[in-house]
Amino acid sequence: MKVKFNDFKDDKRELTENLCNSCGALLVRIIGNIAILYKEQENPEKRKIKI
Repeated sequence: MKVKFNDFKDDKRELTENLCNSCGALLVRIIGNIAILYKEQENPEKRKIKI
């Protein structure tokens, strides 16, 4: 999931940490004003990639 900070740019680290804690996601990286979060799918059947 990508979160773009248009307004609260100075508080993006704190807001991202709060968001990760509330939804159980992991912070992958912050690039500029965009935070990239990861959360594993709870259902193992939906984790598979079908090509």
